[in-house]
Amino acid sequence: MLLRMNSFSACLIRSGLLVLTVYALLGGAFAQESYVYLGYINDDVIQMQLNVNDTEVNGHYKLLDGTSIGVKGSLDGDGQLRLQTGDDTQQVFHSVIPYVPNEHMTYIEGSVTSASGADKRFELNKIAEIVTLKSQQGRIDVISTYPYFTAPNLQNVNTFVSPEMIEQHNAFFEEGQQDNQRGELYIGWALDANTSVEYASNTFLSLLTVTYMYTGGAHGMTVFNSHNLAYDPDSSSFKPVALSDLFKEDNAYLATLNDYILNDLTQQDAQWVIDGSVTEITSEDLQTFLITPSGIAFIFPQYAMGPYVQGSFYVTVPYEVLQNDLKATNIVQREGFTDFEQ
Repeated sequence: MLLRMNSFSACLIRSGLLVLTVYALLGGAFAQESYVYLGYINDDVIQMQLNVNDTEVNGHYKLLDGTSIGVKGSLDGDGQLRLQTGDDTQQVFHSVIPYVPNEHMTYIEGSVTSASGADKRFELNKIAEIVTLKSQQGRIDVISTYPYFTAPNLQNVNTFVSPEMIEQHNAFFEEGQQDNQRGELYIGWALDANTSVEYASNTFLSLLTVTYMYTGGAHGMTVFNSHNLAYDPDSSSFKPVALSDLFKEDNAYLATLNDYILNDLTQQDAQWVIDGSVTEITSEDLQTFLITPSGIAFIFPQYAMGPYVQGSFYVTVPYEVLQNDLKATNIVQREGFTDFEQ
C-alpha cells in the first residue's frame, strides 16, 4: 500500500512488555539489537523500554494504569544490569544476565529494592526483536521500526505486521525515487513509521503503527493503523479482532460510543465537533482502536475532528460505559479487564 500525503488512505510467563535496545561494539562500529519482553514486578504487570549505549542505560517502565516511570543505570561487561528510577520511590533494579550462546538476553530476572528497603522480584521473557529499516538517497529519508515476534506461539503475528511495514517502506522510497527522476522531489520526502506493542499477554496483542510522512507542502501528515490480535486455540494462532466482535449483534454499542466520544471530543475542544461540522461518529471513524486494560482507545487523525493545527485526538471509552453492550464472552472479559457481571 503506497503512503503519500495526498493519496494515503515458549509460553509467556505473564502479561507485560519490555523493549530493550542493546548496543555492542563490534569491529569499531556499534551494532544495535532491540528486544521486546513480557514481564512483571512481583504480581504487577509492567511495560518497560530500555536504551543501552555501551554501558549507559536509560528508559522507562509503564504500569497498566498508564503511569510511566523513568529509569537510568548501567550494564557492565559481566552482565550486571543496574537501573534506578527517578521518582520518589527510588527503586533500584538489579540483575545478572548470564551469557548463553544463541540466546542472548532471552531471559532476565532480578531484584527491585525501594527506598524503604523492601525487596521485590522482577522477571522478563523475550518475545520479539525490533527491526529497523533505513533507506536514504539524497533528499529521500525513510525509516521504519516494528517488532518481529520470535516466541513460538506468537510467530504468526508477523504475517500481519512485517509485510505491511516492508511494503509501505519500499513503496514510499521507490515513489520518491521516481519523483526525483522527474525533477519533482522539490525540498524532499520523508517517512518515519513505528509499530509499538501497546498491550501484550499470552492470549492477546494490541499494536499501533504511527506513520509520519512528508512529500512537500506546508507540513507533513501523521496517520495511524492498529492491529488487535487474539489467540485462537482451535488454530493455535493469533487472529484479528474486529470492533464488532466485542459487542452484541444488535449494534446498540454504536449509539453508546457515539454519545460518549462526541462528549469527550467536546471536552477536548475538537473544533469540528463544537461547530457542528461533525455530528455523528461513523463506523469508519472507529477503524483505529486499541483494546487496553482501561478501556477501548480510539484514535482520530488530523483533519478528522478538527483542523491540522489541533492535531490528532484520542478518546478512551471505559468498559463500565459499555457493560450493557459487550458480549457475555469476549476478549475484554478473558483478559480480566472488567470485573462486572454481564
